[in-house]
Amino acid sequence: MKTYQNGEIYFIRETEYPSKLISSFVKIGLVHYSEGRDSYGRLSEHQTGNPRRLILDDSHIVKTQAVDMVEAQLHRRFATSRISGEWFELLGEKELGEAISEAKKLAALVDSYMPKFEEAIQLGNTESNGNIRPGTNDEIEWATRLVTARKQSSVCADVEGEIKAFISKSVSEGNDPGVAAKNSLRTYKPKFDEKDFREKHMDLWDRYQKSVKSWDSALKPAFRAQSLGSEFEASIDELKRSLAEVTASKNYTEIVEMNLVLTNLKGLADWEAKVSEAELKSLIGLDEQVTGVATWKRGYKATEKFDEATFAEDNPDLYKSFIYTPAPTTLVNLKKSKG
Repeated sequence: MKTYQNGEIYFIRETEYPSKLISSFVKIGLVHYSEGRDSYGRLSEHQTGNPRRLILDDSHIVKTQAVDMVEAQLHRRFATSRISGEWFELLGEKELGEAISEAKKLAALVDSYMPKFEEAIQLGNTESNGNIRPGTNDEIEWATRLVTARKQSSVCADVEGEIKAFISKSVSEGNDPGVAAKNSLRTYKPKFDEKDFREKHMDLWDRYQKSVKSWDSALKPAFRAQSLGSEFEASIDELKRSLAEVTASKNYTEIVEMNLVLTNLKGLADWEAKVSEAELKSLIGLDEQVTGVATWKRGYKATEKFDEATFAEDNPDLYKSFIYTPAPTTLVNLKKSKG
């Protein structure tokens, strides 16, 4: 699964008011090309409603194939200079130049990993050879890094879920957490209720089963993460303490800061998982199982699946009686910037 996106890292500066001198504050943000935007488009969005003139030029834009990872690394490395959200205080052209140089180094690092990712994809599309062998120290190390990163990402997702649940509850209680999140309503198309149909017509359910072949290439580590790292665990503990305080105070602006930290933590974990998985797959090669490390069986597998299309064609009236439209749900999109 692709866990990185192409895009741009931008370094937006601002002028002081009313002197119009360039201030030391710099916004380090990103844009995804998949969203059809570029850094200048973001500049226009940030400029709206801002009395200070914002500045951006080509030399302050870094293109990269894994923009979330690069931004997360930059935010972590310049954490002591962070003022609020994505705004950092970089004193003079020297510190700004160092930050841009660091972004370029990270982008180059990303580029260097692309052949490894392609190799992992190719191996994943090739049938394994059935060989079972003991693991090497390198394989154990990369597998350990992989399970740790995957668990870190999962923990981040759980905390994000807790924050979203708090936001949803606040909205239901009549509060306005708009500074921290933007809610949207998701509607659904009518769908066939397989569960209800299976319970009431098991004979027909069995009759309309068909065999479907699908490619299976899941990498399954042989063990679970033992430790998530003291720095990561401390960050998560601090986020949970902050959430408890916000729950009591209803100071929703703090959610923005929390989500920025959470986004960075998850970005780093997802990138580490991507790299570790590619390195481990490269070492495993076409072998099917590395004892004590992981199983990576690749090939087609047959599964039974309900043939909804054929059933609907043969039994139109009965099929329609099990069609329902799921109730709309509210999506909570957390913000990581006040601008």
